[in-house]
Amino acid sequence: MAIEVELVDGRILEFPDGTSPAVIQSTAKKATQDKYFGVSTAELKAAPSAPMSFGDTARSGIAGLTGALGSAVSAFGADTAPAQGLRSLTESIQSGMTPERLEEQRRRDELMQRSEKEGLGAQILAGAGAVTEAPIQSIAQGLGSSIPAIAAGLVAVVLALP
Repeated sequence: MAIEVELVDGRILEFPDGTSPAVIQSTAKKATQDKYFGVSTAELKAAPSAPMSFGDTARSGIAGLTGALGSAVSAFGADTAPAQGLRSLTESIQSGMTPERLEEQRRRDELMQRSEKEGLGAQILAGAGAVTEAPIQSIAQGLGSSIPAIAAGLVAVVLALP
């Protein structure tokens, strides 16, 4: 007979008879802190995508823009008020996404972390999986993050004209 422990979120952990209470307690604590504890990579990959949302797409584009601006401003110091303000703004924009999209991003982050242990090929595949799972949001975010570089290039061209 196995020992079963039900976590607060309803998941059930099974332990062999004779497992020490200390092992059960530490494992349950770890599982409680890690939503994907005990979930296979295949299960994470097979989870359903978030439904398309125009609001999420707009937020992705704007977050890409503010994130790129924040990176540029961080060149003058990551702890400067403008850099911190842009990071905070980006986080605020992203937190306004639908719960389904936020969950999809958490799941994708977990897949990316797992791929880091498997090498560069797995990391590339995990990144490509994120793009194929949410292509419109990925494109919007990419376009948003490109705007500062495009604007800087246009300014350089204009300034170089006679």
